[in-house]
Amino acid sequence: MAEPFAYVAPGKVILFGEHFVVHGARAVMCAIDRRVVAESYVQEGDTLSVRSALESADP
Repeated sequence: MAEPFAYVAPGKVILFGEHFVVHGARAVMCAIDRRVVAESYVQEGDTLSVRSALESADP
């Protein structure tokens, strides 16, 4: 199997305005101290597999 490609993005919270931005309005958002990580790799065939390793948000 080939080495996976890793992608990391910061988390964000949108307090309000998430759907109004498509109409030119503003939204209030901020970054949070969480990250999302996605990995992908090339495999044979036409299948796309998605797996999640999310942890519970409960402390």
